[in-house]
Amino acid sequence: TKDVMKNLEDVYELTPNQMGNLMEYTEDPESGLFHENLIFEFKGNIDIELFNECWRECINRHSILRTGFFYKGMAKPVQAVFKKAELPMEVLDWSERSKGEVAIQLHDILEEDKTLTYKMETAPLMRMNLILCADNRYLLSWRFHHIIIDGWAVVIVLTDLFALYKSKLGIYSADTRLPGYPYKEYVMYRKLRDDSGEKK
Repeated sequence: TKDVMKNLEDVYELTPNQMGNLMEYTEDPESGLFHENLIFEFKGNIDIELFNECWRECINRHSILRTGFFYKGMAKPVQAVFKKAELPMEVLDWSERSKGEVAIQLHDILEEDKTLTYKMETAPLMRMNLILCADNRYLLSWRFHHIIIDGWAVVIVLTDLFALYKSKLGIYSADTRLPGYPYKEYVMYRKLRDDSGEKK
């Protein structure tokens, strides 16, 4: 559509791993395959507005978090990076619930999430809840599609997030973040390596 084209930043091919993920997922999107779920617990006050702002900066900094995948009616799927992607954060207040009730409710959210298919052409391919619990505790439920984030990428994003948050609180500089490289550079490296016949 016209709005999609206006928001388009870049388009390039998928890596072999991404291609495999996409093909398997689209064969049975309701299976929950490639749905990743991470839960983090924090103690103490969180500035929710500032926390969301840091997440938005992470999305802006890492192009893979602004990436969707187009494959319908195409001879070869492509990934498209959008200029902007909205933060999919829902804040919940469960401060009046017991630990048992919180555990049950969180389990229900995660089970329901397995049945919620990702619209692969949109970005970001992730869903989030920041949950206020009793005793000044917070839970962050971060769900995402494996096609955009693996274990190493999780470390990079979270390191960025907390460095930004602490920087905005005046604790230390955001320069402590890990170097960020556009995912396109990795895709191009893989293509050059594969075309040259270099062995893994």
